[in-house]
Amino acid sequence: MGKGPDRRGESSLSDTEEERLRRVIVDFRFLLERGYPFDSALRFVGNHHQLPSQQRNIVARVLSRFDGITERRRHRVDLDGVAGHVLAIDGLNQLITIETALQGGPLIRGADGCIRDAELVGGKYKTSGRTMQALRLVYDLLAEHRPAEVVWVLDAPVSGSGNLAVLIRQVGSGQDWRVEVVASPDAVLAQMDDAVVVSSDAVVLDHCDAWMVLVDEVIDRNELHPVVLDFDERYQSDEVSSR
Repeated sequence: MGKGPDRRGESSLSDTEEERLRRVIVDFRFLLERGYPFDSALRFVGNHHQLPSQQRNIVARVLSRFDGITERRRHRVDLDGVAGHVLAIDGLNQLITIETALQGGPLIRGADGCIRDAELVGGKYKTSGRTMQALRLVYDLLAEHRPAEVVWVLDAPVSGSGNLAVLIRQVGSGQDWRVEVVASPDAVLAQMDDAVVVSSDAVVLDHCDAWMVLVDEVIDRNELHPVVLDFDERYQSDEVSSR
C-alpha cells in the first residue's frame, strides 16, 4: 500500500512560536468581534506578526466560521449520544485526522472544541497500514456504543476514494457500514438532519443538528498521546494583547 499523510510526531512550533500564535489568535478574535471580514482580519494579523503560511492556516482553523462558534458548541454531543442514531462520518476528513493522531500529531483543538489536522491535505489520498489501523480503532469504539447505522461519506473528486471505500466496507462488514462516494460530502452531510455528524469542517457543523468529536474518543480509548495545540475557549475579548 502507499503512504497516508506524512506527519512528524511532535509540534513543528517552538514554545516561542506557539506563544506568539496564541497572541495572534487573541488579536484575530478582537477584530472579528468588531465586525472585520474574516479574510481581511486574517491577512492583517498575519502580516502584522509576519506569520508563515502554515501558521496562518492554524489561526484560521482555530476560529473557523467565527460567528457560528457559540451555536455550534450547543449542538455537540458525546459518544453516549450516538446509540440508536445514524452516525454520518466525513470519511477522508476524519481518517486523515486519526492517522495524524496515530503518528503523534500535530493537531489543533479550535475555539469550538473540534479537533482538526494542523495542515491542509487535499486532492489525493493513499491508503496505508495506518489507514487500516485507524478504521479498526473506529470499529472497536463503535461496537461498544451501537449506533443504528454508520455512513461514511467520501469525496469522489479525491484520488483514492474508490480504494478507500472498498477498505471501509471490508473493515465494517460486521457492523454493516455503508459508504457513499459523492461529489460534495459537505452538502450531503449538512442535509443529514437526523444523524449525528462526525466532521471537523465548520461549514458542515453549522448546519447539522448534532455532531461529535470522534478523534477525541479514539485518542482517549487507546491512550494515544499526539501533540494537540489546544485553543478551546481560551480567547475572550477581554484578553486582547497589546499591539
